[in-house]
Amino acid sequence: MLIHSASSKLGESVPYVTLSHHWGRQPIITTILATLATREKSIPMPPPQTFRDVVIIPRKMNVQYLWLDSLCIVQDPKADWEAEAAEMGDHYRQSLFTISAAGAEDNSVGCFMPRDPRLVRPCVLDLNFEGGGGEREAPVNFKAHVRPRDDVGPWWRRAYSSLDRRGWVM
Repeated sequence: MLIHSASSKLGESVPYVTLSHHWGRQPIITTILATLATREKSIPMPPPQTFRDVVIIPRKMNVQYLWLDSLCIVQDPKADWEAEAAEMGDHYRQSLFTISAAGAEDNSVGCFMPRDPRLVRPCVLDLNFEGGGGEREAPVNFKAHVRPRDDVGPWWRRAYSSLDRRGWVM
């Protein structure tokens, strides 16, 4: 179900997640004025693989809402789209986080890419944070996944996607 961002059903403080993805050359599910009322009731099934994958992440993190540009921005008429697209950076900035389907050339590929687990090695980092009064707090263990630099491997090439050059990524 689509909740139009201008709707009073969502307040400004409602947490949501955004998706940054390649639309690609294949047809994609969009919202236009003619389908807006239908989208507010349901999303056509089956959605493309990227949309199926991306709903898993907020669900696992107990986030109820997901903002998808192709569905949440009405794509016509052009003047309306231009006004909404100008607000796109705000949608990404105000989200809890953005899921980037950077490895997918289009929405048929999905968010989850096969990878060599040997290239993703867990590493425990001990971080010390100072409290507000300047006193040292106990170290905080933070688990980070570190991978070796591999400029020639296929996974690394996908890590530098054209999505990384979009304005809202900064």
